[in-house]
Amino acid sequence: MCLKGKEIRKQKRKQVATKLLLLVALTTVIPACAGQEETQNFGTVMLEEKAQPKSSPDKNTESTAGTVVTGVIEKPEITPYGTHAITDEASGVRYALRSEEEGLLDAYTGQRATVFGEPVPGYENGAIEGGPPLLETARVEPATAGILGEENTVRFGLTIAGEAPENHSFYVESSVGEGGVICTTDVALIGQTGYPECRGDGAVNELALALPAGRAFDYRILKSQGVSQEVVSEGSEVAVEGLVINAFYSFAE
Repeated sequence: MCLKGKEIRKQKRKQVATKLLLLVALTTVIPACAGQEETQNFGTVMLEEKAQPKSSPDKNTESTAGTVVTGVIEKPEITPYGTHAITDEASGVRYALRSEEEGLLDAYTGQRATVFGEPVPGYENGAIEGGPPLLETARVEPATAGILGEENTVRFGLTIAGEAPENHSFYVESSVGEGGVICTTDVALIGQTGYPECRGDGAVNELALALPAGRAFDYRILKSQGVSQEVVSEGSEVAVEGLVINAFYSFAE
């Protein structure tokens, strides 16, 4: 019993010392940030678009799921490989396409669409007869919603289970456009920025972002506490009007 009591007192002393160190750090940092409107600016954080193959100085969207390309799907009469082709609107890079799913590409031939696929090894940089890179197509989505140059509203919904502790924040990073804060339990941020307070116990916290219409994008939903970050959800989507991306986080033990 004595040993247990000593251990508890020792842990309490460590907790007090940690809190004191945090207070000292805050008093050092806050004056240096005087005059700024926000102590943390989550809303302008963006994901960097991933590096592209050396053969193309332009950009197409490389996602965690592979390559995402938007353009008009064609079915050339003569092609060295693949059954279809597409030229990416953003980069001008042309791709040959094939798919294991019968009829998938035929269904979108002649239409503006977004193709999600994986590069086929050995077909990069004109390796086969100087032809285009070949994509193994896994998914195709219509890209007719919205006109290029316009924006669509994409909503992020975060369901929080349990009661959210203090000094936690949830926010979105995007490879296209600006990100934003979904909610926070940091009292200072709420007072200074007007960010919404996180609602737990199964409530849904929402953020609406305006993104370029029809554009493929990567996103991450993150939780932060101080300098530590945790990825709650990530993926790739196309900015169509009415798109809702849902995520879940639990504080419940």
